[in-house]
Amino acid sequence: MNTGALTLRTDDLAYYDSLHGGPIPCKVLSITGRSGLASTAQTVTLKVTADSWPYRKGAELETSGLHAFPRRALTVGDCGLFGINAYLVEAQ
Repeated sequence: MNTGALTLRTDDLAYYDSLHGGPIPCKVLSITGRSGLASTAQTVTLKVTADSWPYRKGAELETSGLHAFPRRALTVGDCGLFGINAYLVEAQ
């Protein structure tokens, strides 16, 4: 896998893309499925690292590779809207 690209890996700090609470800070516990571009072909297990409504610190979440992303992939514009740059997911 290209190490120069943004890549989500096990043990990385990441965000969960929550529809209700914005990006939720997490740590990646495991990734299964196919490595490659983020997609529904990956299952990512996360642990929330800070209270962020509606999620509590320590809660575990399971989601696809599309909804968990490396912290460096987050961009925030002047008006507070955020975007997510393209990234790869490295499954175990």
